[in-house]
Amino acid sequence: MLHSIRLFLRKDITANSIIVLALLVAILASATSIVNFLVFQADAIGNLVNPSETIIVSCGSSLTESNLSPKIVGELGNLSYVRALVPQKLVWANITGESGSFRVIVRGVQDVEGYLCSYRAYLNGSIAKGSFEACAGELAAKAFNLKVGEGLDIMYLGHLVRVRVVGVFRTGCELDSELIMPIEVVKELAGDETISMVEVHLKHGVSLRDALNDISRRLPSGVNVFQAQQLKAFIQQVNLQTVNFLNVWSTMIYFVVAVASYLISTRLVEESCYELALLKALGAENKIILSLILSYTCTVSTSASILGVSLGLAGAQAASTALSWTNVLAQITPKLDPMQALQIICLTLASSVFGCIYPAYKASRTRYEEKIL
Repeated sequence: MLHSIRLFLRKDITANSIIVLALLVAILASATSIVNFLVFQADAIGNLVNPSETIIVSCGSSLTESNLSPKIVGELGNLSYVRALVPQKLVWANITGESGSFRVIVRGVQDVEGYLCSYRAYLNGSIAKGSFEACAGELAAKAFNLKVGEGLDIMYLGHLVRVRVVGVFRTGCELDSELIMPIEVVKELAGDETISMVEVHLKHGVSLRDALNDISRRLPSGVNVFQAQQLKAFIQQVNLQTVNFLNVWSTMIYFVVAVASYLISTRLVEESCYELALLKALGAENKIILSLILSYTCTVSTSASILGVSLGLAGAQAASTALSWTNVLAQITPKLDPMQALQIICLTLASSVFGCIYPAYKASRTRYEEKIL
Protein backbone atom coordinates (compact mmCIF):
# COMPACT_ATOMS: atom_id res chain seq x y z
CA MET A 1 0.00 0.00 0.00
CA LEU A 2 2.69 2.50 1.03
CA HIS A 3 4.86 1.48 -1.92
CA SER A 4 1.94 2.09 -4.29
CA ILE A 5 1.29 5.54 -2.80
CA ARG A 6 4.96 6.46 -3.18
CA LEU A 7 4.75 5.30 -6.78
CA PHE A 8 1.85 7.66 -7.45
CA LEU A 9 3.52 10.54 -5.59
CA ARG A 10 6.52 10.35 -7.93
CA LYS A 11 4.39 11.18 -10.93
CA ASP A 12 4.70 14.63 -12.55
CA ILE A 13 1.09 15.45 -11.75
CA THR A 14 1.84 15.50 -8.00
CA ALA A 15 3.98 18.65 -7.97
CA ASN A 16 1.54 20.51 -10.22
CA SER A 17 -1.40 19.44 -8.06
CA ILE A 18 0.27 20.62 -4.85
CA ILE A 19 1.10 23.99 -6.42
CA VAL A 20 -2.47 24.52 -7.70
CA LEU A 21 -4.10 23.60 -4.39
CA ALA A 22 -1.51 25.57 -2.39
CA LEU A 23 -2.24 28.74 -4.38
CA LEU A 24 -5.98 28.34 -3.76
CA VAL A 25 -5.37 27.87 -0.03
CA ALA A 26 -2.93 30.84 -0.02
CA ILE A 27 -5.66 33.12 -1.38
CA LEU A 28 -7.99 32.03 1.40
CA ALA A 29 -5.34 32.23 4.14
CA SER A 30 -4.18 35.72 3.12
CA ALA A 31 -7.75 37.03 2.91
CA THR A 32 -8.56 35.55 6.33
CA SER A 33 -5.43 37.04 7.92
CA ILE A 34 -6.18 40.51 6.55
CA VAL A 35 -9.82 40.33 7.66
CA ASN A 36 -8.69 39.27 11.14
CA PHE A 37 -6.49 42.35 11.41
CA LEU A 38 -9.22 44.68 10.13
CA VAL A 39 -11.83 43.22 12.48
CA PHE A 40 -9.44 43.54 15.43
CA GLN A 41 -8.69 47.18 14.60
CA ALA A 42 -12.36 47.96 14.03
CA ASP A 43 -13.29 46.46 17.40
CA ALA A 44 -10.56 48.51 19.05
CA ILE A 45 -11.95 51.70 17.49
CA GLY A 46 -15.48 50.80 18.49
CA ASN A 47 -14.41 50.44 22.12
CA LEU A 48 -12.58 53.76 22.33
CA VAL A 49 -15.57 55.71 23.58
CA ASN A 50 -19.17 55.02 24.50
CA PRO A 51 -21.02 57.04 21.85
CA SER A 52 -24.35 56.66 23.67
CA GLU A 53 -23.07 59.01 26.38
CA THR A 54 -21.44 61.60 24.11
CA ILE A 55 -22.96 64.78 22.67
CA ILE A 56 -21.26 67.09 20.18
CA VAL A 57 -21.85 70.86 20.34
CA SER A 58 -20.72 72.97 17.37
CA CYS A 59 -21.92 75.49 14.83
CA GLY A 60 -21.49 76.12 11.11
CA SER A 61 -21.43 73.64 8.25
CA SER A 62 -18.23 71.89 9.34
CA LEU A 63 -16.10 71.56 12.45
CA THR A 64 -13.18 73.49 10.94
CA GLU A 65 -15.52 76.41 10.17
CA SER A 66 -17.28 76.31 13.54
CA ASN A 67 -16.74 79.22 15.93
CA LEU A 68 -18.22 78.81 19.39
CA SER A 69 -17.91 81.26 22.24
CA PRO A 70 -15.79 79.97 25.15
CA LYS A 71 -18.69 80.96 27.43
CA ILE A 72 -20.56 77.87 26.21
CA VAL A 73 -18.07 75.67 28.06
CA GLY A 74 -18.95 77.42 31.32
CA GLU A 75 -22.68 77.05 30.68
CA LEU A 76 -22.34 73.34 29.90
CA GLY A 77 -20.08 72.78 32.91
CA ASN A 78 -22.84 73.91 35.27
CA LEU A 79 -25.17 71.11 34.16
CA SER A 80 -25.53 68.42 36.82
CA TYR A 81 -25.71 65.51 34.35
CA VAL A 82 -22.43 66.37 32.58
CA ARG A 83 -19.49 64.14 33.52
CA ALA A 84 -16.75 65.82 31.43
CA LEU A 85 -16.26 68.46 28.75
CA VAL A 86 -13.61 68.40 26.03
CA PRO A 87 -13.43 71.74 24.17
CA GLN A 88 -11.48 71.56 20.91
CA LYS A 89 -10.30 73.88 18.14
CA LEU A 90 -9.78 72.54 14.62
CA VAL A 91 -8.25 74.31 11.61
CA TRP A 92 -7.11 73.24 8.15
CA ALA A 93 -3.54 74.53 8.11
CA ASN A 94 -0.65 74.59 5.66
CA ILE A 95 2.38 72.78 7.07
CA THR A 96 5.99 73.08 5.93
CA GLY A 97 8.45 70.45 7.09
CA GLU A 98 11.70 68.85 5.98
CA SER A 99 9.95 66.81 3.28
CA GLY A 100 7.98 69.73 1.82
CA SER A 101 4.60 71.40 2.25
CA PHE A 102 1.26 69.76 2.89
CA ARG A 103 -2.16 70.49 4.35
CA VAL A 104 -3.71 68.72 7.35
CA ILE A 105 -6.16 69.29 10.17
CA VAL A 106 -4.61 70.71 13.34
CA ARG A 107 -6.61 69.87 16.46
CA GLY A 108 -6.12 71.69 19.75
CA VAL A 109 -7.24 70.23 23.08
CA GLN A 110 -6.64 71.34 26.66
CA ASP A 111 -5.12 68.06 27.85
CA VAL A 112 -3.33 66.27 25.02
CA GLU A 113 -2.29 63.37 27.24
CA GLY A 114 -5.75 62.77 28.61
CA TYR A 115 -7.32 63.11 25.17
CA LEU A 116 -5.02 60.53 23.60
CA CYS A 117 -5.44 58.21 26.59
CA SER A 118 -9.22 58.33 26.10
CA TYR A 119 -8.63 56.93 22.61
CA ARG A 120 -6.16 54.32 23.93
CA ALA A 121 -3.48 55.70 21.65
CA TYR A 122 -0.11 54.05 21.14
CA LEU A 123 2.61 56.70 21.33
CA ASN A 124 6.15 56.80 20.00
CA GLY A 125 7.88 59.69 21.72
CA SER A 126 6.36 62.01 24.30
CA ILE A 127 3.17 63.99 24.84
CA ALA A 128 2.85 67.57 23.58
CA LYS A 129 2.62 69.46 26.86
CA GLY A 130 4.51 72.70 26.48
CA SER A 131 3.93 75.51 24.06
CA PHE A 132 4.81 74.88 20.43
CA GLU A 133 4.94 71.09 20.74
CA ALA A 134 2.79 68.77 18.63
CA CYS A 135 1.95 65.09 18.28
CA ALA A 136 1.47 63.73 14.77
CA GLY A 137 -0.94 60.97 13.81
CA GLU A 138 0.62 57.86 12.33
CA LEU A 139 -1.05 58.29 8.92
CA ALA A 140 0.06 61.90 8.66
CA ALA A 141 3.58 60.98 9.77
CA LYS A 142 3.85 58.22 7.15
CA ALA A 143 2.28 60.29 4.37
CA PHE A 144 4.55 63.30 4.91
CA ASN A 145 7.64 61.60 6.37
CA LEU A 146 7.35 63.33 9.74
CA LYS A 147 9.85 62.30 12.41
CA VAL A 148 10.05 62.84 16.14
CA GLY A 149 12.10 65.97 16.76
CA GLU A 150 11.31 67.54 13.37
CA GLY A 151 10.39 71.23 13.28
CA LEU A 152 7.25 72.35 11.45
CA ASP A 153 6.03 75.76 10.27
CA ILE A 154 2.24 75.96 10.52
CA MET A 155 0.48 78.70 8.54
CA TYR A 156 -3.21 79.61 8.89
CA LEU A 157 -4.86 82.81 7.65
CA GLY A 158 -1.55 84.65 7.65
CA HIS A 159 -0.60 83.54 11.16
CA LEU A 160 2.53 81.45 11.61
CA VAL A 161 3.65 79.28 14.51
CA ARG A 162 6.65 76.98 14.72
CA VAL A 163 6.26 73.69 16.53
CA ARG A 164 8.32 70.57 17.09
CA VAL A 165 6.98 67.06 16.66
CA VAL A 166 7.56 65.33 20.00
CA GLY A 167 5.55 62.16 19.40
CA VAL A 168 3.77 60.03 16.80
CA PHE A 169 0.55 58.34 17.94
CA ARG A 170 -1.80 55.68 16.59
CA THR A 171 -5.46 55.50 17.61
CA GLY A 172 -6.88 53.56 14.66
CA CYS A 173 -9.38 56.33 13.79
CA GLU A 174 -9.48 59.64 11.92
CA LEU A 175 -7.20 61.30 14.47
CA ASP A 176 -4.27 59.43 12.92
CA SER A 177 -4.35 61.84 9.97
CA GLU A 178 -4.13 64.98 12.14
CA LEU A 179 -1.73 67.00 14.27
CA ILE A 180 -2.73 67.43 17.93
CA MET A 181 -1.33 70.12 20.19
CA PRO A 182 -2.39 72.28 23.17
CA ILE A 183 -5.47 74.33 22.37
CA GLU A 184 -3.79 77.64 23.33
CA VAL A 185 -1.27 77.18 20.50
CA VAL A 186 -4.08 76.57 17.99
CA LYS A 187 -5.94 79.64 19.25
CA GLU A 188 -2.79 81.69 18.72
CA LEU A 189 -2.50 80.24 15.24
CA ALA A 190 -6.12 81.10 14.43
CA GLY A 191 -5.83 84.56 16.01
CA ASP A 192 -9.01 84.27 18.12
CA GLU A 193 -10.30 82.68 21.33
CA THR A 194 -13.24 80.78 19.84
CA ILE A 195 -13.50 77.00 19.87
CA SER A 196 -14.74 74.64 17.16
CA MET A 197 -16.61 72.03 19.18
CA VAL A 198 -17.24 70.63 22.62
CA GLU A 199 -17.52 66.95 23.42
CA VAL A 200 -20.06 66.56 26.21
CA HIS A 201 -19.72 63.27 28.12
CA LEU A 202 -22.78 62.45 30.20
CA LYS A 203 -22.90 60.71 33.55
CA HIS A 204 -23.90 57.07 33.59
CA GLY A 205 -27.64 56.49 33.56
CA VAL A 206 -28.55 59.92 32.15
CA SER A 207 -31.15 59.86 29.39
CA LEU A 208 -29.48 60.92 26.17
CA ARG A 209 -32.70 62.25 24.64
CA ASP A 210 -33.48 64.38 27.69
CA ALA A 211 -29.92 65.73 27.74
CA LEU A 212 -30.05 66.60 24.03
CA ASN A 213 -33.35 68.44 24.47
CA ASP A 214 -32.15 70.31 27.56
CA ILE A 215 -28.83 71.41 26.02
CA SER A 216 -30.55 72.50 22.80
CA ARG A 217 -33.01 74.59 24.82
CA ARG A 218 -30.28 76.28 26.86
CA LEU A 219 -27.90 77.19 24.02
CA PRO A 220 -28.43 80.03 21.50
CA SER A 221 -30.04 79.39 18.13
CA GLY A 222 -27.58 78.43 15.41
CA VAL A 223 -25.65 76.09 17.71
CA ASN A 224 -25.74 72.48 16.59
CA VAL A 225 -26.32 69.84 19.26
CA PHE A 226 -26.26 66.22 18.16
CA GLN A 227 -25.41 62.78 19.37
CA ALA A 228 -22.08 61.27 18.42
CA GLN A 229 -22.52 58.59 15.78
CA GLN A 230 -23.23 55.07 17.01
CA LEU A 231 -19.72 54.01 16.09
CA LYS A 232 -19.64 50.72 17.94
CA ALA A 233 -22.93 49.44 16.51
CA PHE A 234 -21.91 50.56 13.03
CA ILE A 235 -18.54 48.82 13.29
CA GLN A 236 -20.19 45.65 14.55
CA GLN A 237 -22.42 45.63 11.47
CA VAL A 238 -19.43 46.24 9.21
CA ASN A 239 -17.55 43.40 10.89
CA LEU A 240 -20.54 41.10 10.47
CA GLN A 241 -20.80 41.91 6.76
CA THR A 242 -17.04 41.43 6.35
CA VAL A 243 -17.14 38.02 8.03
CA ASN A 244 -20.17 37.02 5.93
CA PHE A 245 -18.31 37.99 2.77
CA LEU A 246 -15.29 35.97 3.93
CA ASN A 247 -17.53 32.95 4.55
CA VAL A 248 -19.00 33.18 1.05
CA TRP A 249 -15.52 33.66 -0.41
CA SER A 250 -14.27 30.63 1.54
CA THR A 251 -17.15 28.51 0.28
CA MET A 252 -16.26 29.42 -3.30
CA ILE A 253 -12.59 28.55 -2.71
CA TYR A 254 -13.49 25.17 -1.21
CA PHE A 255 -15.78 24.47 -4.15
CA VAL A 256 -12.92 25.23 -6.55
CA VAL A 257 -10.68 22.95 -4.45
CA ALA A 258 -13.22 20.15 -4.81
CA VAL A 259 -13.38 20.65 -8.58
CA ALA A 260 -9.58 20.74 -8.79
CA SER A 261 -9.39 17.54 -6.75
CA TYR A 262 -11.86 15.88 -9.11
CA LEU A 263 -9.75 16.82 -12.12
CA ILE A 264 -6.51 15.78 -10.40
CA SER A 265 -7.94 12.38 -9.45
CA THR A 266 -9.35 11.83 -12.93
CA ARG A 267 -6.01 12.61 -14.54
CA LEU A 268 -4.17 10.44 -12.02
CA VAL A 269 -6.39 7.48 -12.87
CA GLU A 270 -5.92 8.03 -16.60
CA GLU A 271 -2.12 8.21 -16.26
CA SER A 272 -1.95 5.20 -13.93
CA CYS A 273 -3.88 2.62 -15.91
CA TYR A 274 -0.86 0.31 -16.13
CA GLU A 275 -0.13 0.49 -12.40
CA LEU A 276 -3.77 -0.04 -11.49
CA ALA A 277 -4.06 -2.97 -13.90
CA LEU A 278 -0.95 -4.49 -12.31
CA LEU A 279 -2.42 -4.12 -8.84
CA LYS A 280 -5.66 -5.75 -10.04
CA ALA A 281 -3.66 -8.62 -11.53
CA LEU A 282 -1.86 -9.09 -8.23
CA GLY A 283 -5.20 -9.52 -6.50
CA ALA A 284 -5.90 -6.03 -5.17
CA GLU A 285 -9.53 -5.69 -4.23
CA ASN A 286 -11.71 -2.73 -5.22
CA LYS A 287 -11.51 -1.21 -1.75
CA ILE A 288 -7.70 -1.25 -1.97
CA ILE A 289 -7.81 0.78 -5.21
CA LEU A 290 -10.33 3.15 -3.63
CA SER A 291 -8.20 3.58 -0.49
CA LEU A 292 -5.08 4.10 -2.58
CA ILE A 293 -6.54 7.03 -4.53
CA LEU A 294 -8.10 8.55 -1.42
CA SER A 295 -4.79 8.27 0.43
CA TYR A 296 -2.97 9.95 -2.45
CA THR A 297 -5.51 12.77 -2.44
CA CYS A 298 -5.22 13.23 1.34
CA THR A 299 -1.42 13.36 1.13
CA VAL A 300 -1.42 15.91 -1.68
CA SER A 301 -4.17 18.01 -0.10
CA THR A 302 -2.54 18.12 3.35
CA SER A 303 0.84 19.09 1.90
CA ALA A 304 -0.76 21.76 -0.28
CA SER A 305 -2.79 23.14 2.64
CA ILE A 306 0.24 23.56 4.90
CA LEU A 307 2.21 25.13 2.07
CA GLY A 308 -0.74 27.37 1.12
CA VAL A 309 -1.26 28.69 4.65
CA SER A 310 2.43 29.55 4.88
CA LEU A 311 2.44 31.23 1.47
CA GLY A 312 -0.73 33.16 2.25
CA LEU A 313 0.61 34.63 5.50
CA ALA A 314 4.02 35.39 4.00
CA GLY A 315 2.48 36.97 0.91
CA ALA A 316 0.06 39.14 2.90
CA GLN A 317 2.86 40.35 5.17
CA ALA A 318 5.19 41.04 2.24
CA ALA A 319 2.49 42.99 0.37
CA SER A 320 1.58 45.10 3.42
CA THR A 321 5.24 45.84 4.13
CA ALA A 322 5.90 46.86 0.52
CA LEU A 323 2.85 49.14 0.48
CA SER A 324 3.87 50.74 3.78
CA TRP A 325 7.32 51.51 2.35
CA THR A 326 5.69 53.36 -0.55
CA ASN A 327 3.34 55.22 1.85
CA VAL A 328 0.35 53.79 0.00
CA LEU A 329 -0.88 51.93 3.07
CA ALA A 330 -0.19 52.09 6.78
CA GLN A 331 1.64 49.11 8.25
CA ILE A 332 -0.72 46.23 8.94
CA THR A 333 -0.02 42.94 10.65
CA PRO A 334 -1.86 39.99 9.09
CA LYS A 335 -2.76 37.44 11.73
CA LEU A 336 -4.12 33.91 11.55
CA ASP A 337 -5.07 32.03 14.69
CA PRO A 338 -3.84 28.41 14.97
CA MET A 339 -7.43 27.19 15.08
CA GLN A 340 -8.22 29.07 11.87
CA ALA A 341 -5.17 27.58 10.17
CA LEU A 342 -6.24 24.12 11.33
CA GLN A 343 -9.77 24.78 10.10
CA ILE A 344 -8.50 25.80 6.66
CA ILE A 345 -6.35 22.66 6.45
CA CYS A 346 -9.19 20.37 7.55
CA LEU A 347 -11.80 21.93 5.25
CA THR A 348 -9.39 21.84 2.32
CA LEU A 349 -8.76 18.16 3.04
CA ALA A 350 -12.51 17.47 3.27
CA SER A 351 -13.18 19.32 -0.01
CA SER A 352 -10.40 17.40 -1.75
CA VAL A 353 -11.69 14.06 -0.53
CA PHE A 354 -15.22 14.98 -1.58
CA GLY A 355 -14.00 15.92 -5.04
CA CYS A 356 -12.07 12.69 -5.58
CA ILE A 357 -14.69 10.23 -4.31
CA TYR A 358 -16.38 9.65 -7.67
CA PRO A 359 -13.15 9.23 -9.73
CA ALA A 360 -11.76 6.93 -7.01
CA TYR A 361 -14.95 4.86 -6.88
CA LYS A 362 -15.09 4.65 -10.66
CA ALA A 363 -11.43 3.64 -10.79
CA SER A 364 -12.02 0.83 -8.28
CA ARG A 365 -14.75 -0.62 -10.55
CA THR A 366 -12.91 -0.32 -13.86
CA ARG A 367 -11.43 -3.34 -15.66
CA TYR A 368 -8.02 -1.97 -16.66
CA GLU A 369 -7.04 -5.06 -18.65
CA GLU A 370 -9.54 -4.08 -21.31
CA LYS A 371 -8.41 -0.42 -21.30
CA ILE A 372 -4.77 -1.38 -21.74
CA LEU A 373 -5.58 -3.77 -24.55
